[in-house]
Amino acid sequence: MISEYVKPSAPGEKVLVIYPKNEVLFAVFKLITRIHGIEKIGWYAFNDVAKRRLESVFEMFREYAPSYPGNIYGSYDEIESDVVIAFGYHFCIYGGCSDDMLVRLVLRKDATLYLFLMKGSVDGKREQTMKDLFDKVIEIEEKEYSFEKTFSYRIYEYIYPFREYAGTFMVTSEYEIIE
Repeated sequence: MISEYVKPSAPGEKVLVIYPKNEVLFAVFKLITRIHGIEKIGWYAFNDVAKRRLESVFEMFREYAPSYPGNIYGSYDEIESDVVIAFGYHFCIYGGCSDDMLVRLVLRKDATLYLFLMKGSVDGKREQTMKDLFDKVIEIEEKEYSFEKTFSYRIYEYIYPFREYAGTFMVTSEYEIIE
C-alpha cells in the first residue's frame, strides 16, 4: 500500500515523490498531513513563484483544510519543522534557484523531507542524480487516461535490506487515495 511506504521508516528520512498531475500531488499532500499531523509540517518553496502557487493552493482548499497549514519557508536557514514538504523545484525556470539549495535541504539531518518533482520537468540525467540523493523514491504514473483516475507507482527504498514495491491506486474527487 502506498500509504505504508509514504510513511518514513526512520526519522530524518528523505523521500522523493515524482508525480504526473496535480490531483496526485494534492492527494499525497493530504496523505502526508494525515500521517504526520499538520502541526509538525513545514513547507519549503524553492522560489517566489513556488511560494505564491502554494499559497494559492491553500486558499483554494481553505474551506476543507485546517486554518493553519504550517509554516511556508522560503529560505533553507529558516526551517524549524520536523517534517518538510518541498515543492516547486520545477518552477526554478521562473526566477531560478540553485541545485545547492536542494543538496543542502537533502543533507539536513534533523528533518524528514518529502520533495515533490513533477514528472518530465527536469532532464533525465538531473532526475537520476536527484534520485541518488534520496533514501526512498516513489514514482507515480497515470496508468491510462480514464475518468477513474487510476495511477500506478513504483517505490525504491535504499535502506537495508533494499526493497522495491509496486501497486496502483485511485484518486477521488476529494483527493482521497483509494488502494
